[in-house]
Amino acid sequence: MVACLRNSMFSRIVAIGVFIAISLFASGTESGQQALGWNPCYASGSDGVSLDLQISDCTAVLAIAFFNRGAAYYEKGDHNRAIADYNEAIRLDPKHARGFNNRCWSRAILGQLQAALADCGESLRLRPNDAESLDSRGFTYLKLGQIDNAIKDYDAVLKQIPKKASSLYGRGSAKLKKNDNQGGEADIAAARAIKADIAQEFARLGVPATVSAAAPVAQAAQSRPAVATGAATVKALFEKHDLIGTFAADCTSSVSEQNQYVVHRVNGDYVQRDSMTGPATRSDASLIDTAREAGPKELSLSWANEGGRTNVVMRVESRQWRFIESTRENGEKLISGGYATQGARRESPWLKKCG
Repeated sequence: MVACLRNSMFSRIVAIGVFIAISLFASGTESGQQALGWNPCYASGSDGVSLDLQISDCTAVLAIAFFNRGAAYYEKGDHNRAIADYNEAIRLDPKHARGFNNRCWSRAILGQLQAALADCGESLRLRPNDAESLDSRGFTYLKLGQIDNAIKDYDAVLKQIPKKASSLYGRGSAKLKKNDNQGGEADIAAARAIKADIAQEFARLGVPATVSAAAPVAQAAQSRPAVATGAATVKALFEKHDLIGTFAADCTSSVSEQNQYVVHRVNGDYVQRDSMTGPATRSDASLIDTAREAGPKELSLSWANEGGRTNVVMRVESRQWRFIESTRENGEKLISGGYATQGARRESPWLKKCG
């Protein structure tokens, strides 16, 4: 699933080989040259090697080095530097299919989705039907909300690699968005059997867990903490602050991936929270099982879903609200001081009550 990790062993082998080759050829030892084979990049002036050939071979070595360093930056989570190095690898070797694929993946994570799609397309032009590039493009389509295209790419991957966890989970998420609950849940279960933390990994990459419309909310609340909400229940606090109903940044526009609607509805003493990307499609279903007043206009909330537990602080005004803080159970910050911590710095929007 992770483009650079999926190639990291090969990259490191190549990098070690290049390093050894440079060292041994630089030493001028015949044994080193015989053991590793002749590469014109390492020739000296007395070897009679064409300068054009030497430049060409050294350019290829540099492309490998930039690609490998980009992979290392990716593994450190520095996607911008990874992309910069993939740019150099591709500039030096315009047919560097793996460079296009890995740049597609990093761009998709950063939300540069159209550029990512172009990169995956070029990788597939250079390597038709390549499973890793199809997986990356499927992920990009999933983030774009092009669900049918995502399923098509994931299908193609799974014909080649039936137990590829990222493609199983991605296809399962896409199927749930189409309300194919049985098929989606089967794919996600298969993915988790292969890679137990696949849902958390997708969430870190910007694809939160999708819950089927048929999934009982009680399943999402199995990790419900024994935390008191004070004198009032979650339901009572939401009713007090007029937070039951449908909310959106723009209630005059249709629900979509770009204009998601959030629905709060009563479930016993708790509140179910559904994030809708279509009239009958939801990207997330959570049970808000802990709530307390943190200030005159602030609520501290905690909810659970298939991706784990999230804790938030909500600022509440008349018939509208926004998130000020949001933290996953593993300590990962999603919103801090009212601003998103991932991707471009942007303020969390006010969601207004519709109707």
